[in-house]
Amino acid sequence: MASAHVTIHEATAGNLRALAALIGGAGLGTNDLLAPGSRYWLALDGERVPVGAIGAEYGADAVLLRSAAVRAAARGQGIGAALLAHALGEARRQGCARAYLFSTDAGAFWARMGFREVPVPELVAALPAAPQVRHYDALGWLPTEVAWRIDL
Repeated sequence: MASAHVTIHEATAGNLRALAALIGGAGLGTNDLLAPGSRYWLALDGERVPVGAIGAEYGADAVLLRSAAVRAAARGQGIGAALLAHALGEARRQGCARAYLFSTDAGAFWARMGFREVPVPELVAALPAAPQVRHYDALGWLPTEVAWRIDL
C-alpha cells in the first residue's frame, strides 16, 4: 500500500535500528520492537528513507496497534492514515475482530480515524499477553493510560 509519496514495507531485523530511531525520535517507547507475535511496517519515501512506522501486537482475535509515528517534516501528507489502513488490513487478514491502542496525546487523530475511547481494562482483557500491555503494567502506567478501539 502506498500514499502519494511513500511505499509501505514490513520491517525486518535488518530494519531494527532505523525503526527504533524513528519511533524513539517521536518520543515513543522502543521496548519489545519486533517481539514474537508482533509485526511492524515502515513507510519509506522516494529515497527509501523511513518517514513513518506502525506496529501491531496480535492476540487471539484482537490486535494492539503501537508505535505509530510519522516524522514531523512528513506529517499532513496522509502517511499516518496509510500506515493505519495497512496495519488494519493485515489485522483483518489475521482474523482480528477489533483493534486497540493506547494514546494519551493523539486522541483527536484516532477519533478522526474511527476509533472510540474505551476503558483500559477492556483493552487489557482483550490482549493480556501483548508486550506493551505487560510493559505498561510492570511500570504501573496502566491507570494513567487512555485506550482506544475500532471494530474491524
